[in-house]
Amino acid sequence: MILNIEKTVIETGTTGIWKWRKYSDNTVEFFGKIPLYSTDIAQTFSGWYRGETLFEPTEYPYPFIMTEAPALNMMFQTRNGLGALLWAFSQDAETAQRYVPQCYLIRPTSATGVSGNINIIGRGKI
Repeated sequence: MILNIEKTVIETGTTGIWKWRKYSDNTVEFFGKIPLYSTDIAQTFSGWYRGETLFEPTEYPYPFIMTEAPALNMMFQTRNGLGALLWAFSQDAETAQRYVPQCYLIRPTSATGVSGNINIIGRGKI
């Protein structure tokens, strides 16, 4: 048996870096962008290189407090041709319900002046 449960958007808005949609079942989707300017990736790390943490643990709160850590799709998009992978690292459960996880940029070669955006799509329950 297939259940056909329709969700209705009941609210939309903008909060901080986020654009978001709230649905009738208390699911929220949110979309954000964190700009990065002139980041150095020079610390050796298991045959790769990484930079410093990109922001403070509580710098980017979600638009809502989630009932559990939301599902996130996070990607670094370079603006100056110096690409890197984004490594998000774990936090305690309470922080993960409220804030974007801290991140490093990692690359196989060192680089200075890496600039771009962290693009984020999230989905969770409130």
